[in-house]
Amino acid sequence: MYYNSNSFPNIRNREIHRGDIFYVLKYDTVGSEQESGRPGIIVSNDSNNYNSNTVEVVYLTTQPKKDLPTHVITRATGVTSTVLCEQITTVSIDRIGKYVGAVTDDDMAKIEDAMATSLGLSIEPAPEVATDDAETIETVNSQSLMKIEIERDMYKNLYEQLLTKITGGKYEN
Repeated sequence: MYYNSNSFPNIRNREIHRGDIFYVLKYDTVGSEQESGRPGIIVSNDSNNYNSNTVEVVYLTTQPKKDLPTHVITRATGVTSTVLCEQITTVSIDRIGKYVGAVTDDDMAKIEDAMATSLGLSIEPAPEVATDDAETIETVNSQSLMKIEIERDMYKNLYEQLLTKITGGKYEN
C-alpha cells in the first residue's frame, strides 16, 4: 500500500532529529535498493531536518545479514535489527510515518563510523586541546594573521605598481 502526506497530517509539523527512528512509508524501488515500508534511522543533520523537505535515512532489517563493516546491530526498536549503513537514502518528509524510537549515542557513533566506511571517508577524532595550549594556539593564530596581512600588503603594492605602469604614471594612491 502506498501513502501520501495526507495519510499522516502531522508529518510536516513533527520535529525530526538525527538518531530518531521513523517508519518510512513504502515507495517504488529498483534493483538492489532497500525497499521502504520499514523503519529508518534519520542520519541527516538537525539543521537539514528542520529546514528541508527531505531527510537522509539508513534502513533497519531483522533479516539475517553478513557481518560487514557497514552493518551495525541495534535493539533500539525493541528487536535485534541490522542497520544497513551502506545504503544511505534520501526520502521526502512526506514519507515519514510513525515515530518508532531513537538510537543511543553509542549506536549513533557506530552508525556514523559504518557510514564513513561505506563512503570511504577517514574520520579522525579532533585532537583535544589542553588549556595549557591555549596560549600556543593564540600565538599561532596571531602569526597566521600577520602572514596574511603581509601577503595582502605585498599584493596591494604589486597591484599599485602594475596599475601605475599601465596608466603611464597617472595613477597615484
